[in-house]
Amino acid sequence: MTGTRTLFLDRLEAKYVGFYRWLLLLIGVFSFLGFVILAASLLWTTSSTQTEPSSEYFVEPNWQEIRRSVLPLRMKPEKGTQDDKREATDREEIDVAVHPLVVKIRTNLLKPFEKHEIEMAEKYLPKRVLNEWLLEEVSIPSNWRETMLKDLVTASLLIGRDERIKRVASVDGRIKIVYEAFEAYVVDYTQRVGVAIATVERRMDEKEAEKARLTSQIFMLLPIVVAIFLSMIGLVLMIRMELHLRQLAKDYHKANA
Repeated sequence: MTGTRTLFLDRLEAKYVGFYRWLLLLIGVFSFLGFVILAASLLWTTSSTQTEPSSEYFVEPNWQEIRRSVLPLRMKPEKGTQDDKREATDREEIDVAVHPLVVKIRTNLLKPFEKHEIEMAEKYLPKRVLNEWLLEEVSIPSNWRETMLKDLVTASLLIGRDERIKRVASVDGRIKIVYEAFEAYVVDYTQRVGVAIATVERRMDEKEAEKARLTSQIFMLLPIVVAIFLSMIGLVLMIRMELHLRQLAKDYHKANA
């Protein structure tokens, strides 16, 4: 009876120890995985945040919206002075290198004018002045300059083909409204670029703040995970030692029975 009871207790103890061993192993595996995840997260938080292209947040101005605010229902004829015309002509005669896209923009802006009006219109829209304004005076990051010029080619074509502008009887008035419409589009464009850049900077700040919060949380959790993992290793070693000592005790009793 005693032998049967002892055998039953040994089996129960073996099952208990086996269950406890697998439980410790499972906890150890999860602790190790948690350590790896925290280490990878810490590596990510210490890495440099990549800058997103601001073009992803840029929305090109809508000419129809600008058109409603710029173009009046009527345009009164205006006369320019001879000094203004002479000054524009003198500036146009200066031989300067003009960007090819600026040439296209100017050509598109001159579309509302008939052949006999082109010469006068060109005097009010010199290539050199337009080139200096778009390439030097318009405040926009250098990496956006070429993109802006390409977009302005399309915008200038919309302005040049606008029927309301063509219906302005006065050449001077038509020139003024073309310039004001184009200037309004450029101003809106640069403002939208500024919004896109500000959005990227804000998202960068948010990511950096998120990394900082995650880093602080990792430094709080990492010692706990390491302590649990090391504790599991210690417990597994203790169980193995206990089993080994039990086996030695059994072998000793058998040898001295």
